[in-house]
Amino acid sequence: MLRRHAGAPPAALPYGRLLGSTVTLFAREPLLRLRAALGLLIFTAFSTLWSSVALPLSEAPHNLSHTAIGAWGLVGVVGALAATVAGRLNDRGHARWTTGAALALLAASWIPLAHTRGSLWALAVGVVLLDLAVQAVHVTNQTLIHARHPTAGSRLIGG
Repeated sequence: MLRRHAGAPPAALPYGRLLGSTVTLFAREPLLRLRAALGLLIFTAFSTLWSSVALPLSEAPHNLSHTAIGAWGLVGVVGALAATVAGRLNDRGHARWTTGAALALLAASWIPLAHTRGSLWALAVGVVLLDLAVQAVHVTNQTLIHARHPTAGSRLIGG
């Protein structure tokens, strides 16, 4: 007899009950609530940077075009490399350490970002650090949540 993982709905649940089971997962799982809160915070930091960076870059002394400002998103690609490193650390049981280090890095990233008006190098360093941190926390969140409920992937992503 196959046993259902705790919190996993039966395969034939109606759509409304399936959505409700997502709420049930949140109510029952402190890990899911914690990781959702961390996800909210890291993506708030990410959005704060990218929604505000156009202003200082379009003004003196930089006077960058919209295309050049948009190209700064490519600098963040370096941060995608953190996903594989974070994944390996998580696989070795270092999720808590990875999260702590990434959150410290996220906080530290705002130091060079504060100097964006005067230095494009400061912006580049800040963007790389922020993106590394966001990627590391995001991968760690996914790793821990999906390990807890491997059969609830779409509900966890929806939540």
